[in-house]
Amino acid sequence: MRRVFLSFLGTTDYEPVNYQYPTKQFSLVENIRFVQEALVGWYCSEWSEQDKIIILTTGESCSKNWQDDGHRDRNGNPLLQEGLRTRLKKLAYSADIMNRHIPSGRSEKEIWEIFEIIREQIQEGDELYIDITHAFRSLPLLAMVTLNYAKVLQSVTVRAIDYGALEAVGDIQNIKNMPLEKRNIPVFGLLPFDQLLEWTQAFDRFLGSGDAKPVATAASRAIRPILKECRGQNAEVKGLERLAKNLACFSATMTTCRGRNIVEVTSELKKSLDSVLHQQTIKPLSPMLHRLNDSISRFSGDEINDGITAARWCTSHNLVQQGFTILEETATSFIVAKALSEDINDLTARKLVNQAVAIFLKNTSQDDWKDEAKEHPDKINRILEWLGSQKELADMLRELSNYRNDLNHAGHSRENPMQAEKFPIKLDEMVAFFEGITTGHE
Repeated sequence: MRRVFLSFLGTTDYEPVNYQYPTKQFSLVENIRFVQEALVGWYCSEWSEQDKIIILTTGESCSKNWQDDGHRDRNGNPLLQEGLRTRLKKLAYSADIMNRHIPSGRSEKEIWEIFEIIREQIQEGDELYIDITHAFRSLPLLAMVTLNYAKVLQSVTVRAIDYGALEAVGDIQNIKNMPLEKRNIPVFGLLPFDQLLEWTQAFDRFLGSGDAKPVATAASRAIRPILKECRGQNAEVKGLERLAKNLACFSATMTTCRGRNIVEVTSELKKSLDSVLHQQTIKPLSPMLHRLNDSISRFSGDEINDGITAARWCTSHNLVQQGFTILEETATSFIVAKALSEDINDLTARKLVNQAVAIFLKNTSQDDWKDEAKEHPDKINRILEWLGSQKELADMLRELSNYRNDLNHAGHSRENPMQAEKFPIKLDEMVAFFEGITTGHE
């Protein structure tokens, strides 16, 4: 794993100031012109030769601030002052110090060139520390886009995004008029904004596809340092951690059609979500949590209702095959409960329902029943009697079984398999139809 400090250098003749990091246990760095000196001192002092300190400069910023004596007085004479290259070299750290030239970004073509140059500095699995204090024009936005691009393609981890906020103390002229001991410039950590973007993308992925893995990853990255700092005593943060785990469990339950677990898993998810719905630790997260709450509000704890809701969830999240499976099994549960008044998870009862539906639809004589049906004629007859007034439900189950087989056998079980785009439409229709049947039996 390689660590990389990446920073932009501007053209201003910077005044000596003191830099402080209000939210981290970093010592005040006094009487320096370049914020990079403070940041490199805070982050890179124990880095090795494989790690990189990369300063991005335009031609002008290179001559004025990377090299020594780059500024001139009113008479055109060079101002004798060390450039950033010299200042970093004097720190004598092990990390390799590099300068990379970038264009000024005065055209769309140059902006794309900058994007490529930044991207070329990043390798697979890097840990990145970013300084955008002197990133001009569109560079801060470009840097954020590039970081997220690298997260996806190169599996990088962003450890810091920092901004030295000179304007929080005053403009350049005010700074010049202050005594040095008053020039304490705060460094703001912007990593929470990157994490918020990651949370947003993760929740969007979950709400769109039902995949909770990105949420779990985002939660881990955002929560781990907070838990470490508070030694695990922050109830809200622990609640967010629990929510992420329950989301992952819910996602796995849906994608693997764990019908027996739906009630328990959704109940735990709703409890954990309710506990953090009004959390203040990551305030911008709250609207997303409320949206998530809306999406799971229909799960009620009733096994039949939650089976239907799960099938509808699958419809909305393009989990078509899972939706057909869950809906068919929920319909079987419904008949077990209504026709036999037995435990819906009783395997024998479920087999008897499936056999009884086939007998009902084909009008099979008792002599031709399967062995299990022959062993339980009373129960089969009870189901058949109940189905007598439920012909539409029996027809729906036959149709469901055909679609499910078509999907499970990849279209090889039928001479004329259904076209892919029709499955979601059929599933949505059948969920609505079955919901109407169950409502009539409440």
